[in-house]
Amino acid sequence: MLNLRVDNLAAMLQAFDRSGIPYQTNPDWDDPAYGQFARLHDSEGNPIELWHPPTAADR
Repeated sequence: MLNLRVDNLAAMLQAFDRSGIPYQTNPDWDDPAYGQFARLHDSEGNPIELWHPPTAADR
């Protein structure tokens, strides 16, 4: 799995929604100590995980 750090996961997911790009989220993946996560797959089916690390306000 390729893991990419993103600055604004919510904005990225909104862009995916507008473009029709499927992705997965799960509240069980998110943790204030570790951040928020979403997953999608590339055209060959390889998993890609997007990670938005927690901010000081989240801790």
